Amino acid sequence: MMINSFKQFIKTNKRKFQFIAVLSVTIILVLLIILKVDWGEVKLNIIKITWWQVALYFIVSIFSIAIAAYKWRFLAKYKSIDLPYKDFFKYYLTGSFINNVTPSIIGSDTYRVYAMGKKEKKYIESVSVVLMDRITGLAALMIWAVFFSVLNYKEVADRPVLLMVNASLILLFFVFFAVLKSQKFIFWQKLKKYLPNIVMKILREIKHFRSGGGVLPKSIFLGMAFNLVWVGLANYVIVRALGINLGLLNYCSVIFLINILSLVPISINNIGVKEWAYIALFGCFGVPVTTAVTVAIISRFLMMLVSFLALPVYFREKGSWAASPVEKNEAPRS
Repeated sequence: MMINSFKQFIKTNKRKFQFIAVLSVTIILVLLIILKVDWGEVKLNIIKITWWQVALYFIVSIFSIAIAAYKWRFLAKYKSIDLPYKDFFKYYLTGSFINNVTPSIIGSDTYRVYAMGKKEKKYIESVSVVLMDRITGLAALMIWAVFFSVLNYKEVADRPVLLMVNASLILLFFVFFAVLKSQKFIFWQKLKKYLPNIVMKILREIKHFRSGGGVLPKSIFLGMAFNLVWVGLANYVIVRALGINLGLLNYCSVIFLINILSLVPISINNIGVKEWAYIALFGCFGVPVTTAVTVAIISRFLMMLVSFLALPVYFREKGSWAASPVEKNEAPRS
């Protein structure tokens, strides 16, 4: 009786426990950074940045969002969700704002699903589009990471941390493709019987992308263009603004890996995780801890400033979004 009550208690408070765990990790990571960094030097580094470098960062960021919106619309059109490009642009920018002010990426994705599917109530299709957007975006990020590591193999080979991260990435590639190829196995066929109907509908919608000819390759290509601009170029503006002499190839060998590591969901909004990724990987090429953390802080702050451009759209649509079936966790209608 007590065991059943305990299990029910855990199940009922699962989200609270998860939030407490993630909050605890965030606090620990931030405290370690506070103790390790010379904050007077951080202030001196920030003063180096000029207004035109901030303006350049904004221009590069807006251009990258334009690419991301085009990629999102391309995937949506395959699911017969045909909205004007300007809607995808403003929804993507608003999603970025939500991502910067809420404690997880779920808020951003929930908003994008609702905003895209609300007109024709195509929430199942919208979920599949957002998931595929995420998957192809991650694939593109991984391709750039491996590409530049191979291109810079002599430097990477001399650094155990980079070797370990790249080896893990390649292993992840193999696991991903193994899962895709194992869909016909008896285990997966039996597992499908226990999955909720809504999950099966979403999986079928995702699987449909594979029969779209060049849909996935083009989506990955667009994802590569987005990541090259957003991850590569935008952050390089900050690196050059701070006068970090890292070398372009060395920079490219770590910046995409840093962004992959930052996606590990163990802290609130990757706070702490991103900073430690900069410390570990920039440190492989001799960048001081304080300077690496400065890059991460400025990147985070400027990203937030860019996303604030979406404030008018966010407040205008907040009421209808909060009342949506997606946000209420109700079953979306297909």
